Amino acid sequence: MFRTGELDCVGRNAQFERLYVPAEDEPAPPDAGAAIRELIARAAGSHGIAEISSLADYFRLRVREVRPAVESLLAQEELREVEVSHPAGRRRMLLHRDAPRPTALRTAALVSPFDPIVFHRPRLESLFDVEYRIGIYTPAAQRTTGYYSLMFLLGDLIPARVDLRADRSRGVLEVRGAYREPLPHLPARQRPEDQALTEALADELERAARWQGMDGFEVLTGEGTGELSAALAARCRQLE
Repeated sequence: MFRTGELDCVGRNAQFERLYVPAEDEPAPPDAGAAIRELIARAAGSHGIAEISSLADYFRLRVREVRPAVESLLAQEELREVEVSHPAGRRRMLLHRDAPRPTALRTAALVSPFDPIVFHRPRLESLFDVEYRIGIYTPAAQRTTGYYSLMFLLGDLIPARVDLRADRSRGVLEVRGAYREPLPHLPARQRPEDQALTEALADELERAARWQGMDGFEVLTGEGTGELSAALAARCRQLE
């Protein structure tokens, strides 16, 4: 009722619960079909290119709900079907008419598992060849890459992830694990070399530490800390 404008939020109580009152001017109920079409148009514009499941997930809709909207957008040429080459096989996807032309990405960033670029896990696997399961919802004995690992975006690949912890008592960002992504369908020649990967990752971790008000970062090594931890620790010592 709040989302549709039937209620207004006027504050919160001592338990931080919202307080609602009836809206003064109750809007006419929206047409469901038109509303879904608008939501899918916005999702498609934000994604640029996507499969129908990703468009539906953007606003937490069901695929069967959005099919008529997608057909309408295709008929009006706001969307068009394209075939995308992928190491695991060619895929049919939906391209928005205002999507930017493809360009090479030259970037490095630590990516939260709740970031829109990776939040829909099937899209993450489809575009980046990465299978991700967040550790906070996984029993400790079943975790493979830590409690809350962040993906590392390098160019247009996600070749690694790191499990981080801020030790504020010592002013240090702890790297509790540094893991190379398997990227099972990507040819080996297209993967970054370990030296280039660890250098780029170390630079980003140094920046993340400063952003968190830390003096720097340190890397734990040993069993279970990942394939990149030793090389990353060596790079960390070079930066000291």
